[in-house]
Amino acid sequence: MERLAGLPRGQRIMIFGFIAIGALALLVGVTLLLIVLTVNNSPRSVAQPIAEGVTVREYAILPADDAYPAPVVVAPDGTAYTASYSSGEVYRIAPDGTVTALPDTRDRFGSVAGLVYNADGSLTVLDRTTGDAETSGGRFYVIAPDGGISDLGSLSAEGGTVALNGLTRDAAGFLYAADLFGYVWRFDSDGQNGARWWQAPQPDGQPASVMTDVAYDSTTDTIYATDSRQNVIYALTPETAAFEELYRFVGTQNAPGLVGVTTAPDGTVYVTALDEKALMVLREGDLAYLAGFFRGPWDAAVMPDGSVLITNIDSRALATPGVSPQLPFALDLVTLP
Repeated sequence: MERLAGLPRGQRIMIFGFIAIGALALLVGVTLLLIVLTVNNSPRSVAQPIAEGVTVREYAILPADDAYPAPVVVAPDGTAYTASYSSGEVYRIAPDGTVTALPDTRDRFGSVAGLVYNADGSLTVLDRTTGDAETSGGRFYVIAPDGGISDLGSLSAEGGTVALNGLTRDAAGFLYAADLFGYVWRFDSDGQNGARWWQAPQPDGQPASVMTDVAYDSTTDTIYATDSRQNVIYALTPETAAFEELYRFVGTQNAPGLVGVTTAPDGTVYVTALDEKALMVLREGDLAYLAGFFRGPWDAAVMPDGSVLITNIDSRALATPGVSPQLPFALDLVTLP
């Protein structure tokens, strides 16, 4: 201490500054550690019904600890398909809930962000390669009914960064994908000739849009698209790209954090709300809660009987170092009255 007192004033200030910074860093580190330990030791969240007459149950458990299921689609016979945003592995879920990992998909794909079930029984796969939002481009693949995988080629993101998420196909065969950087892309039926087809409007003073999913409604020939930052649902016309807002969140509390969008055969629109951990239905321009307490609801798909299948991606474990996912990864089934 005497040696410290004998140092010039400038050196003493510097030393005390380092001590203060070190103490602050230690305090922050201990606080973060306590938060991580609290989160990791929390009980696994179980989805619950909110609306009257709704029931929720765990439908299928995925076999991998890195499953992080993102997209989900359902075939006419009730077979569901989902895929990992972390490993790229694709899973087939039989109507009885039996889960099968499709061969070679973990080796071929990196981060699956979109799936489309085709009329011939094949799957079109949108592979982001990595889950990094700054990764440009992506690749389209087709998984044949016999399991064979065909590479349709990569998307060249000339003139800007592209982060595609979500995939759908319209009645004319065109593919559409949301772009986290505020666009909807359109591709030929084989994934070629991709172009920025529509851009979300950017009101003055508002943060940039983050388009997260797309879905096609055959009853009205409409593409629905969700903006998770503005919390808007758009309806787009395939022929002209004309659009209208179906819903916009207004307020400062309990913003839904819209991500996935899907439609029922009767045209009913369902959305997943990541921030509210909920499944919602669009009714007369407003959103109504159906079920909540999901572990990161990302995408939804309507089953043949009208129930809604939900993927739990548990995205906070992907985004926050040290936070563990609430295993096992699973899909939940919401049955409506």
